[in-house]
Amino acid sequence: MADDLTPFRQLLVSLLLGLLVGIQREWRQESLAGVRSFTLVTLAGTITAMLAGQFGGILMAAAALAVTALIVMKQRYQSPSDAASPGLSTEFALLVMFGVGALVRTAPAWVAISAAGITAVMLQAKMELHGLARRLTQEDLRSVSQFVLVALVILPVLPDEAYGPYAVLNPHHIWLVVVIIVGIGLAGYVAYRLFGERAGALMSGVLGGLISSTATTLGYARQARDNPGHVHHVAFVIVLAWAIPYARIAVLVGLVTQSLRPIYLPLAALFALTLLFAAMNWRGTKKDIAGMPPQENPSELGTALVFAVLYSVILLGAAWAQNQIGSRGLIAVSALAGLTDLDAIALSVARLVESGRAATAEAWPAMATAIFANVTFRGLVAWSVGGRALFRALALPWIATLVAIVVLALAGA
Repeated sequence: MADDLTPFRQLLVSLLLGLLVGIQREWRQESLAGVRSFTLVTLAGTITAMLAGQFGGILMAAAALAVTALIVMKQRYQSPSDAASPGLSTEFALLVMFGVGALVRTAPAWVAISAAGITAVMLQAKMELHGLARRLTQEDLRSVSQFVLVALVILPVLPDEAYGPYAVLNPHHIWLVVVIIVGIGLAGYVAYRLFGERAGALMSGVLGGLISSTATTLGYARQARDNPGHVHHVAFVIVLAWAIPYARIAVLVGLVTQSLRPIYLPLAALFALTLLFAAMNWRGTKKDIAGMPPQENPSELGTALVFAVLYSVILLGAAWAQNQIGSRGLIAVSALAGLTDLDAIALSVARLVESGRAATAEAWPAMATAIFANVTFRGLVAWSVGGRALFRALALPWIATLVAIVVLALAGA
């Protein structure tokens, strides 16, 4: 009985997915194909896949050609006044949904559902995607191409073996970390390109924290210096940007190892504390604060190479310090590395724990030291660049965060 119901369920799923995309096209008043056409084409894909199991794959190819021929004939005999758009998105969507119908029969359900969902979103987001294409500059496209080079060309060919002293320099692992860091930064940068110049305070803080909390502190400190009346608004953006790295570190470390779950609790505590201070500054903050300061594209190949070298040096230095001095050496390296970059030292500590060169209990004190150094440096940047007025607005969250870091470190959280 269950076997008899399986084809019925597949047809039902195919029907629903066809309706999903068809309703979207009907809503767009597409003349070529609407809800009925998309539903029938999707069902045809499922039925053809069912029959192909008995009569061979040639039937599948013939059905796909038949659908293509019908689309061409419809286009040929469609009057110019009926053409809603010169594009071919609807035609390709019909072919995709025929394939989705076949996937309902031949692949796990989530594959077909995902494909149909992506198709519906792509069709619906026409204006947004066109707007994104217009906003991107030639330099942005070049940087995206460089990220493709970093992630899909360089990474696969690097050897996955350990080299160098203490066998901690694995080219594949090092470059994978670079890809992750650059990918997160690029996502924030794309959002900045979409919203940055007109971003409100909330968006500015989140994007600034994703791209670089230190650079955001510096950029907005200059705004506070040049526009004293915006001090409280600038302080909100900076404090919000200070909160994002805690979540960022948790994500990055989780991608490297699952052995450091104990650090998530203190990171969450620092994240919540910083958000609390940001919320306290939110009242009275103008949402139309001046746009974000100019940001550099993080996918530049030079940026990736610099981070790879920095990460390798910190990883090697941490391994040497751990081997020669013990936990105190690791903490000393963390203090120095934290002044410039939290990502590199956090990932280095995670890699040492994953490889067994450092104990899990040593990870949080080292990371807490790096965070303390980084927060101290950011506060001093805000003071020296933004002036006393900005520092007074940031003093409470800055000092409270430093105290919380010390308490959490001593508590051995």
